[in-house]
Amino acid sequence: MKLDDNLAYPDNKDGDVIQSPDYDIPFFFADLDFDRKDELITDLFPYGGSQRNVGAFTSIYKIKNGKAINATEYFTNKSEIFKSIDQYFFFVNNARKEIILYSDGGVINFGWKIYKFNNGEYIYDRHIRCDYNTGSSSYIVTVLSPQGEPIKSFTVSEDQFNRDQWNY
Repeated sequence: MKLDDNLAYPDNKDGDVIQSPDYDIPFFFADLDFDRKDELITDLFPYGGSQRNVGAFTSIYKIKNGKAINATEYFTNKSEIFKSIDQYFFFVNNARKEIILYSDGGVINFGWKIYKFNNGEYIYDRHIRCDYNTGSSSYIVTVLSPQGEPIKSFTVSEDQFNRDQWNY
């Protein structure tokens, strides 16, 4: 498989955060090992058995000299987070070297798991739990340890939450 630099690939980058694409995009690029070179994430499996029956991307390729080299086993052996590359629910925060998986909830109560990249390892660092306060249009954000113990909790406005949510 050769990659063509002249093609328009999907752009899912919002600042330093890359989000796996919505429902009809079959691949995306993200720097999963934070070496400043994007990996190709593809092989979309519809209704991949993931949350809400969204599709799951099942293959990861390193790009070397214009060729895609299968690195799926390398990444899945490094961390369980790469076994759940769900459409729309998987994020990479380049600035903080974090992999984020939206993990539960709905519109009012939801959360995500954050894996920190440190010395070549992906470590489950924290779980963010969010509760929308409909009476005041604010969010109560709780940061939990990997063991589920509360580390801190705070209330933010909806605007602040939308601006800062991937930095909690």
